[in-house]
Amino acid sequence: MIRKFTMLKLAWIVVVAATVSAADPRIGTWKLVSADSALDPPRELSIAPQGKGVHVVMVGSPRLDFTAGWDGHDNHVQNIPAFNQIVIRRIDKHQAEIKEKKNGALVATLQIGRAHV
Repeated sequence: MIRKFTMLKLAWIVVVAATVSAADPRIGTWKLVSADSALDPPRELSIAPQGKGVHVVMVGSPRLDFTAGWDGHDNHVQNIPAFNQIVIRRIDKHQAEIKEKKNGALVATLQIGRAHV
């Protein structure tokens, strides 16, 4: 369960990092290499821009597949025991906030981005 939770956090970091910058080359598909990861079997993460948000797919167990807008509204997520709703919003040009909820109750908040230089 902890490994799955860690993978989801990694996925979120990539999602937000990929979408807070314009024309970011990190939007695409990645495959985790077992030799470089504690996760087994390897998983594939795909992030694609969709409208005013992103479509995220993580192949493996558990499978993650959802679309979320940057509007700060709840988005339904399936197959994740820790949460079943996700909210993403931009804080500013370089930062974003992700909230994970279970049946409407907040279970985690992540703020991702880069520091202003």
